[in-house]
Amino acid sequence: MKLNKFVVSGLALACVTMASGVAAVPAMAATQSGGYTMAATHINLDGQNVSNPEHVIAKDPWSGSNTTWIPIYYLQQALKRVGFQTTWNGTDLVFTKYPTNWKFGALGNQEANPVVAPTGQMQISLVEGAPPSMNFPRLVAMDPASGANTTYVPIYYIDSVLRHDFSMGATWDGINWDLTGQGYNPISTTSYATSTEAANQIASIQGGSLSGAPVNLGYGITAMESAGMGHARYEWQEGNWVIEVRYYTMNTGVKQVAEDMVSYLHTHMLPAPNNHGVIIVNSTDTSTAFNSKTIIAWQEGTKVNELQQSGNPVQALATVVNQN
Repeated sequence: MKLNKFVVSGLALACVTMASGVAAVPAMAATQSGGYTMAATHINLDGQNVSNPEHVIAKDPWSGSNTTWIPIYYLQQALKRVGFQTTWNGTDLVFTKYPTNWKFGALGNQEANPVVAPTGQMQISLVEGAPPSMNFPRLVAMDPASGANTTYVPIYYIDSVLRHDFSMGATWDGINWDLTGQGYNPISTTSYATSTEAANQIASIQGGSLSGAPVNLGYGITAMESAGMGHARYEWQEGNWVIEVRYYTMNTGVKQVAEDMVSYLHTHMLPAPNNHGVIIVNSTDTSTAFNSKTIIAWQEGTKVNELQQSGNPVQALATVVNQN
């Protein structure tokens, strides 16, 4: 079975995001006999908590990296509160009803073929009676709340469907899964009196220019690297975008993060700023782990659009790419 185009691009991204996209396991996490880890989850819909199951941290067989798996029952219950109705038979998740007047993204997939999901996988049909739209890995483990085995699905792939096909907001920080309904747009827009004022706002986010040693990030992109007083950063330019990754010198794996951003932008297009755009990735952890918050801002005449998102910077890039 073929996946829809969005999921195909998402799977390419999965290999570079899974390991860094899962936050540190909370203190209450416990390792099960099956070799996977379980930890607390808070599922929030439009800012209100709707359920608190435990999620599984286990290897994604497609990427080979650990990722987060959510019980499908609680996913269905959250969708039901929005107005979706779904059925699940152990292999097939089918959307049978949608909220009234709901606007969709790229719903359905004409390229999919109606086949039985391979062993260890599940499939989703976005339209009842239509061919399956995509396959996902699935995992069966005991739900501590019920004591019964249940199916868990990777939150990364479900987020792809909710964002792209249903225009929902879906963010995951390692404990909280925040879902928002129709019309969600994490990008704010501020208007200024003149284009000069808008450009000054972009400049204030960016800060001063950087000089340092050249570092090859691949795909013909060279960054400048500087370090001092326990702080360091990479800076490079792609078109009208200036990109900076700011980190503490004890953080590890930062160059790989910058390379992953370059790799993603090699095949995905950000909106063309008029006239300037800036991407700032700030480390939020003084330990060896590189946890970060990303700011993406760009000018459109007298307006400045801005996204602030914690977690993997590539996922922040994907948020802007998919919203535009």
